[in-house]
Amino acid sequence: MKVPLFFVLLLLVGCASVPDTSPVLVPKMYIPAVMKQRPTHLGYAGYPTANLPGMPFYAWSVGSDDLDPAAHRMVWCCDDENLIEDQADIIAAAQADANMGGSGRVWLYLNEPDVWSQCGGRRVYGAQNDPANSSPFVKNAPELAALRFIQLHTLVISYDPSARFFVGGQSQLNSPMAREWWSRFVNELWSTGELWRVSGVHVHAYPLWTTGRDCGEWCMPELFAILNEWYQFGIIDKGLEGRPVWITETGNVPYCNNYAYGDQRAYDDGLNYVMRPLMEWFDSENPGYDRLYWFLPFSPSLPEEAVWWCGFLDNDGITPLGMEWSK
Repeated sequence: MKVPLFFVLLLLVGCASVPDTSPVLVPKMYIPAVMKQRPTHLGYAGYPTANLPGMPFYAWSVGSDDLDPAAHRMVWCCDDENLIEDQADIIAAAQADANMGGSGRVWLYLNEPDVWSQCGGRRVYGAQNDPANSSPFVKNAPELAALRFIQLHTLVISYDPSARFFVGGQSQLNSPMAREWWSRFVNELWSTGELWRVSGVHVHAYPLWTTGRDCGEWCMPELFAILNEWYQFGIIDKGLEGRPVWITETGNVPYCNNYAYGDQRAYDDGLNYVMRPLMEWFDSENPGYDRLYWFLPFSPSLPEEAVWWCGFLDNDGITPLGMEWSK
């Protein structure tokens, strides 16, 4: 795993300039083999748990050779550490999936290439801590991220032809610079005839961080407006309509950081002000997103005082949020 679960606290960095973000229009390409995922539309991002059997999940890593059939694999970033140094693990994972019947394992590509503290702040080539390394950062190099996706996809399907790749992983969906990155990434694949490799798209959606606004206590109406608008910009206008789109991280962080560990109000507020409105939007106003994955900040190895975010599990078992999500 590249980033310990309890460090996946996304830090947004403001942009100094606003580039041209005119939508890049490309021909629509519909692949009938890629089917919608409803009604199995809820999952979680976090360590596997016996409390939620069979629910789709991932844990920000390629994962083991005997990975749970309900789990997805992830290549966290497109730098040398994740693609070159971990190549043996990637090959072994693809071979294992093929040996288990090649059932179309989903691989997620990139974790927030638009955020400096996540994949966006990694240098594409070379050692990350080498002061002489002048390789571009992922956040500034969408075309290179597209090139490395082609290389990764070619490698994996040579061992498991059934593997499916969901690309993206952006969280700053309201940022002009993040939108320019996505336009350039998709355009690079389209202009080189490689867009067929994209089985689906995944994004992150948090009330405060995705909106990038000071919009009051919960920011949910603003979040829904941005998700609706981004689907038009990022999917339909890019020729990706018809392919599944998953929200692979959502939740009520950082709001629930304000509560003490075990405070029942943390779960009640998360349920009433974030989770239920999110599920109502998904069922009634959703323009085409296919799955929701709740960010699950829990690890059995953490001490009790560290388990204070609002997830599905705590040291006492499944929380009210977990019970609601798994109904």
